[in-house]
Amino acid sequence: MITNLVSNAVKFTPEGGAVGVTLRREGERLALAVSDSGIGIAREDTDQLFQRFFRARNAIDAAVPGTGLGLAICKGIVDAHGGSIAVDSQIGSGTTITAFLPMTVATT
Repeated sequence: MITNLVSNAVKFTPEGGAVGVTLRREGERLALAVSDSGIGIAREDTDQLFQRFFRARNAIDAAVPGTGLGLAICKGIVDAHGGSIAVDSQIGSGTTITAFLPMTVATT
């Protein structure tokens, strides 16, 4: 999941841009955020971002390669661990994807 989020950030950030990774504790969960100063994602695309095979329109227009599976896989991993994933983005200003994961292991 981390590798995919970081590689996406690098892929969508032009040369000279910035990519950052932070990990912080929020109560009983960890928040792993991957940020970039890349092309950003339109608000109307963010609702579909974690669906399989979805690609944001500006990524298609810019001919950035990809299958649209990476973020869906990330969401599946986060969900399987009882967490959640969120996106904060603005066209031309970059994107932050944050995965929230519980610090305790659920037992069944």
